[in-house]
Amino acid sequence: MQNRLKQSAFTLIELLVVISIVSLLIAILLPALANARQAAQAMKCLANLRQIGFGLATYANDNDETLPCGMLYGVSASEGSGRWYQKIDAYMDNSGPSGFDNDQILPVFRCGQAMNQDGENHYSSHGAMMPNTSPGPNDKRRPYNFTDIKRPSEVVLIFEGGLNTKNANAVANQVNRTYMSYNPSDNVNTPINQGSNTDYISGYMRFRHSANSAGNFLSPDGHAQAIRFGEVLRKHIQVEDVGGHKF
Repeated sequence: MQNRLKQSAFTLIELLVVISIVSLLIAILLPALANARQAAQAMKCLANLRQIGFGLATYANDNDETLPCGMLYGVSASEGSGRWYQKIDAYMDNSGPSGFDNDQILPVFRCGQAMNQDGENHYSSHGAMMPNTSPGPNDKRRPYNFTDIKRPSEVVLIFEGGLNTKNANAVANQVNRTYMSYNPSDNVNTPINQGSNTDYISGYMRFRHSANSAGNFLSPDGHAQAIRFGEVLRKHIQVEDVGGHKF
């Protein structure tokens, strides 16, 4: 009996071999699992943008096909909401245009790959089509009507923005406005200056997927796509000045 027990027991060397094999498998699988998780977050971010596109279209349907302002200054909390994502949050929540509660704003405005998940919003709007503006006749910056957008499948409307600490700027106001005015004589396939691709410098685009090399972008026609850092071109940003819009 004692001999049989001795024969069935693992030796120290055998245990070390098993432990080494398990450790090797973990080392191989963990990066693959992390990559799979990041890929899933990138796909979820694209889905977020498609839902945001639906919210913008629904908002425009109630407002003569006009997009919301990216940021409307001078609006008190009692009068409603000043940021574009606060404007469309109610439509996406199927409760119609109304006030908002920051603690209950939809998670669709947050990207799972962002460095901070405690904020409200991780996306920024195009600075001409959905600009910063203020009420009254003196500020000539106005949001575009969907019918004003001549290349709805090519230009980008909403995209991932760099976070200040918790949130992205509602408007990508650091993207150089000289890139935004459409000029047929320009080489539209020229890359624009996309900034440093870091957080804590808000107002720029942020490319936080695929190891900080790709960002997700929504076009006015509702489709969303990934574009790599360095490959955002003038044709993606430039829009026709239809009159009454000041860049």
